[in-house]
Amino acid sequence: MTTMPLLLGFLLVLLAGLLQGTFILPMTLVRKWDWEHTWATFSLLGMILFNWIITLLFVPSIFAVYVASPPRDLAILALFGLGWVSSWSKWRAAITAS
Repeated sequence: MTTMPLLLGFLLVLLAGLLQGTFILPMTLVRKWDWEHTWATFSLLGMILFNWIITLLFVPSIFAVYVASPPRDLAILALFGLGWVSSWSKWRAAITAS
């Protein structure tokens, strides 16, 4: 194994950690917003829009990948995503109730 892919992987993980750790910085500019509005904006931009832009730029045949993927695998992926969203909404409800 060459060290270049390993180094690139490490740098990508480091960059992802840095970006994830600094997501709170824009919240200082929107202090009057409710927490839900900030979270919804982050979710829309950071987890949907930017991910699709990056995917379309770097994976030119992404839709062919989805077409070639077994429907069972895509359904499992969607169920895990739905579970993640559900757990966060329940966590937020529990926090605001206390």
